[in-house]
Amino acid sequence: MIDPADDKQQSCEQHARKNLVLNTVRVIGAAFMLAGTACVFNLGGLASALGIADGQTEKILGGILFIIGILDYLVIPPLLERKIL
Repeated sequence: MIDPADDKQQSCEQHARKNLVLNTVRVIGAAFMLAGTACVFNLGGLASALGIADGQTEKILGGILFIIGILDYLVIPPLLERKIL
């Protein structure tokens, strides 16, 4: 027979794991947004360090990184919460 306390503990563990995954995705998204912004403005020589300091290339690829970061931070976690987790 399943003990209700064990069932509640298992539910809490699943909830904690779900929150960990969602928060990890958000942190990675924030990192991509920061890296994209740094590439666009070539802050700290990040675009040069990545080997993309060719004028417009750093702006294009930095913008792409920023858009990926926004998607990762704002769009993906609600989708994961509704569909997968």
